[in-house]
Amino acid sequence: MEFYRGIKYLALVCFVLSACFLFGYMNSRRDFKEAKEVYRSVNGSSFSKIPVIQIPEHSISADRKGKDQKEKALADEQEEWFLEKKSQWPSMVGWLSWGGGTYSYPVMQADDNDFYLNHLPDGSKNRLGSIFLDSSANEDFSSPVSVIYGHMVQSGEMFGSLKEYRSQSYYEKYPEAVLYTDKGRKTIQILASYLVDGERDVYPHGFVTQNDWESYMEMVKESSLIHGLWEEEQGDKLVIFSTCAYDFENARLAVLGRFATK
Repeated sequence: MEFYRGIKYLALVCFVLSACFLFGYMNSRRDFKEAKEVYRSVNGSSFSKIPVIQIPEHSISADRKGKDQKEKALADEQEEWFLEKKSQWPSMVGWLSWGGGTYSYPVMQADDNDFYLNHLPDGSKNRLGSIFLDSSANEDFSSPVSVIYGHMVQSGEMFGSLKEYRSQSYYEKYPEAVLYTDKGRKTIQILASYLVDGERDVYPHGFVTQNDWESYMEMVKESSLIHGLWEEEQGDKLVIFSTCAYDFENARLAVLGRFATK
């Protein structure tokens, strides 16, 4: 009798676990679909159509005036494009593109670092969340260090593709990211990628002394999964893209970059 009772109990546990798994799976599918619809509504496709004007290399010296005019037209078009997006999502502070434009998302900011963990840019609740700037950072990205967070989605959405920056060959193919703001286009030069323990306050928000800067950069270089193509300089405005990793408990993958200074 006890044996059959045990079998029934085990069957009930299996049923409950299966139902929970199915419920979670269906919710994940629903959230993923809803998130894609929200982004598609502002993009017109899966990814943003950021205005681009191709300028042939041979025109740089031969027709400087024409090049300047094209660059000015491009800047004006990008500004108009950005302001149109911001009118739909007022809490948007930037638009980030990387991987040669393959990945492109708005960057949000709230009064805390919790809201956009599970809310889309339109404010609707969704476990995919949004890509967002640390609440303590200046919204114009003028802080010494701007930390941008996003979920690691294994299929590559959100910050899922950052895992590619573990590869030197991928990094050398896409060594830069682009950030669009209401102040214009900013190029981000990727310097390193490294793993950290997310249980601690792992990211600097600034550097009081030169020794602080040098200690941080030394740690980054020793830990980096890639060999950087640029030499950093004290005073650079840094950007850290942060997402989950699964190398150890509470692991985080950090991709470090700096804003190019022309």
